[in-house]
Amino acid sequence: FSKKWSMVSSFTNTWTSEFGSSYFGTGAGGNYGSSGSLFGGFAGSTGFPITPNGKSEKSDFSQWNFKLFGTFEPAWGLRITPVFKVQQGYPYGRVFTASPAGAGATAVAQNFFAEDLTAHRLETAKQLDFRADKNFKLTGRVKLSVIVDVYNVFNANTELNVRANTGTLTISQTGAVIPLFNTPTTILPPRIARLSGRLSW
Repeated sequence: FSKKWSMVSSFTNTWTSEFGSSYFGTGAGGNYGSSGSLFGGFAGSTGFPITPNGKSEKSDFSQWNFKLFGTFEPAWGLRITPVFKVQQGYPYGRVFTASPAGAGATAVAQNFFAEDLTAHRLETAKQLDFRADKNFKLTGRVKLSVIVDVYNVFNANTELNVRANTGTLTISQTGAVIPLFNTPTTILPPRIARLSGRLSW
């Protein structure tokens, strides 16, 4: 912190290479079964296929993050702190689920890739948060800080997670049936403003 301001930035890139069974719900080992199935527990935890047609390929991809934030004190005991975050979307590929035929085997299902894991990628999420706080001296040792926080200043509604499975989805409110693939399950929370105080002594 110098001359009433400071700034910090960071950049990270993560490489993933694993026989995962649950990444994005699309892994070849992302199997499931009912509690009464003999193979239910095994199929739900293994990272390897349970049918001859299943693949045991690795999940190979990378994802980066960038963050920039700073502090500025213009005057009058006021401090301003903006935080800007950028996160690359995760990759995903369409999958479908099939159950082996035969008595006693219908309770176990396995995911199969319909396309490569990196065929699609979620939109890059960009978020700006903002904080302003001002200190008021009440007595010799007592100080009151009034803080205003605004999260997601530009009210972005980026999709953070979507369904990669093939199938249909029924909208409970309308009864409409739509394709399941690419329907969002999580989006960036809306703009939120918060007013708070901090008493120090």
